Amino acid sequence: MSDAAYRQARIYDRVIGNAGYLRVVWSAAPDEFDRFAREALAAGEGPFLDVGCGTLVFTEDAYRSSGRALTLTDLSEEMLIRARERFSAPNATLLQADMFNLPFEPRSFETVASFGVLHCIEDLDGALAAIAAQVAPGGRAYLSHLVGATARSKLMAGLLHRAGEFAAPRSQAEFEAAVSRHFEPISFERRGSMAYATAEPA
Repeated sequence: MSDAAYRQARIYDRVIGNAGYLRVVWSAAPDEFDRFAREALAAGEGPFLDVGCGTLVFTEDAYRSSGRALTLTDLSEEMLIRARERFSAPNATLLQADMFNLPFEPRSFETVASFGVLHCIEDLDGALAAIAAQVAPGGRAYLSHLVGATARSKLMAGLLHRAGEFAAPRSQAEFEAAVSRHFEPISFERRGSMAYATAEPA
């Protein structure tokens, strides 16, 4: 583990988890992220996969209250270490894994979620295809993606893209079009600059 990368994960926690930052920059609120996570968890009783779980800064409480079998993955070892400091439970497995090479049999999870990471991925179509491949028949995917909904959020998304933290900024329409190429959408909505999609594999 890199000490610098671990410090970055802790800084991520403090900044991204700050309600003031979310409200001012993204017109978003942690309560909305928690609401969507709980909606995903309530969608079934079978195995649940989170692709790109990060440090669980927004999902810890929802996961702590769930009795489902949880598999929580992230590419960053440092993010997962921070996540393990925050949360552990007998029904939860935290695993380092690349979303483009997930170590699971296809269609293994009743619910697959990806909360607030897709805007960091340049190959959005590839990421959505990999997520869709994990959803079991009759299951659903729950996806969220920051979009440029205000002048302030567009500016920040551009700055983060130039810093290498975000993919090229996308609009809500672009996100919805990408989801529709890989899923049968059930619903789209936007709260502030966070777009949400609930969908079934095409």
